[in-house]
Order: sequence, then structure tokens, then C-alpha cells
Amino acid sequence: MRGVILDLGIGFGYFERYFRKFLKAPIVGVDIDIEMLRKCRHDIKVLADGNALPFRKKSFDGIVCLDTIHLVKSYDYRRVLKPRSFVLISTFFNSCNFSERRAMLKRKTKGFRVTEKISEGRENEIIVLALR
Repeated sequence: MRGVILDLGIGFGYFERYFRKFLKAPIVGVDIDIEMLRKCRHDIKVLADGNALPFRKKSFDGIVCLDTIHLVKSYDYRRVLKPRSFVLISTFFNSCNFSERRAMLKRKTKGFRVTEKISEGRENEIIVLALR
């Protein structure tokens, strides 16, 4: 993978080593929490709100947003994606909000070609890989 990847809502950075191993691309970590940024080892760290990203249009070749997309109310992440890019997003759910979360992911990936969709019952997680 060439290009630059945006990790939107890095959290504790549990998946950093996998991003580096499999994506083999520079990673920009964005979070609204300064403590989360201090813990992550991404190439570039940016304190920012995912609803108003401080990047130019078409800056990234991909976006990874794990268990954070439900907090991102805007669609600004689309603006910073290049053509022929990808999004890897996930959200957790419970029996009360499964339909709501599934519909939210459908809206967030509208206009993308969903290549993988995994609903993990035991973990209560929906994971979507979509291409633009």
C-alpha cells in the first residue's frame, strides 16, 4: 500500500502495529483527546475533531476509524479521501441499537463499494471495508 492513511479516533492505538505491518504506509493519527495522542506511535499526530478535519481535500489514500465512527457526526472524512481510496470502519452495538448502528454505517459508506461486511455476534461489532 502506498500513500498516507488517516487513523480517525486513534483511542489507545491498539491496532498501530497491524496498520504498520499490513498497510506499509505513513499513518496520521487524529484524536480529540491529547492523552490518546501521547500514547500513540503514529508517524504524525494531530489533535483535532473528526467533524472538522484540518487537512486539504483529497489528502489521504485511506481512513481507518475503529469504534469511533458513531461519534463523527459530519461527513468531512469524505472530503479528505482521494479517489480510489478506502475506508475501514467499525462500530460496536447491542440488542437495543443494532438496527440504528447498521443504518448509520450504510449512510457513512454511501457512494462507496462495500467489499467486506462482518457482523460479529459474540463481539457485537460490525466491521466494514469499502472502496471509493
